Amino acid sequence: MFTIVLKKHGGSYAMKKRSTLLLLLSLALFLAACGEKPSAAKTEEPLPAASEAVENQTAPPASQEEETVMKLKITVNGQSFFAGLNDSPAAQEFFEMLPLNAAMTELNGNEKYYTLPQRLSADDRKIGTIETGDLMLYGGNCLVLFYDNFSTGYHYTPLGRISDPTGLKEAVGRGNVSVSFEIAK
Repeated sequence: MFTIVLKKHGGSYAMKKRSTLLLLLSLALFLAACGEKPSAAKTEEPLPAASEAVENQTAPPASQEEETVMKLKITVNGQSFFAGLNDSPAAQEFFEMLPLNAAMTELNGNEKYYTLPQRLSADDRKIGTIETGDLMLYGGNCLVLFYDNFSTGYHYTPLGRISDPTGLKEAVGRGNVSVSFEIAK
């Protein structure tokens, strides 16, 4: 915060030109330092360990997440797929909801989603690349099953992924679909 002291001189207030110039120069430097830097000037900081990922960093693909410990069976139109869930609070909470029959809604030609009856412990992060078979949480209560690869700027909480998603796109089809999630035996 700048304080300007004005002195009364001959019935009017005056400030020395030098003080005014220094004040304006300081203000200009202060404002320039607070502005957004061009993207070419940005420097990348080293990425923290996966357990320390923060919102604006790109998370590793679900296949590179921590070792999966909870296994589930996903059945779509009579075809079964097996998935591993990540060792995370959200994945644990989802696992505890099983079995679950979900009427999943088609979206964007690459995903099916279902609004869960309760919010889970979200740890949203910028994913960057979605892979076929990724199982994610969006917004804390939206379960998303991806059936195609693509790049995204959206933030999700990775839950796990299907180990072999071969045939998933054909099984889910083009419209809404009923999908059952259960603990694999």
